[in-house]
Amino acid sequence: MGGTFDVVVIGAGSTGATIAYYLVREGFRTLVIDKRGVAQGMTAYSLGLVRSYYANEDVARMSHYSHEFFMNFEREFGINVFTKTGLLVLGNDEDGMRRAFEMLRNVGARVRLLSDYEVREMLNADVGQGEVGIYEEDAGYADTGLYTNTIMNRARELGVELIIDEAQVQLRDYRVVGVRLVSNDETVRLIIT
Repeated sequence: MGGTFDVVVIGAGSTGATIAYYLVREGFRTLVIDKRGVAQGMTAYSLGLVRSYYANEDVARMSHYSHEFFMNFEREFGINVFTKTGLLVLGNDEDGMRRAFEMLRNVGARVRLLSDYEVREMLNADVGQGEVGIYEEDAGYADTGLYTNTIMNRARELGVELIIDEAQVQLRDYRVVGVRLVSNDETVRLIIT
């Protein structure tokens, strides 16, 4: 263990690994602790859906930003973790679907508004009359394990330290003052500067 850290991230899943990567890029001394290892918790069970389509504009904006990151991941990291499949969402509230379509276009998503006829042609399936679809052609999924291991490896190359152990947050007067590692009935206290 390399001394003191500016930030301790508990959890080496997709979120923890990504946070650690960006922190170390900004010059923070960063430690990641996970009792199971990289991508072994919920990330291992994630479907990794990558899409901009959400009905809430704030969430759609955040998702679109993330979506662009995954579509360009190979350029920065040399490994493709994203598979484009497209996404079709159906609804029978034409006005609501039109509003969602316009909002998604405004956030930068590549979407098409499809009539019931166009949806039937696309799916070769029965679709209710009056149903409309929003098709997001760039949607797909990410290999969450490959993504998380790739970004954690890059973070470690940049100086992130990774410890496989159970972490217990230390508080004093409702303030985080350190993290205790629990292994073989021993504890180590880390001071966060």
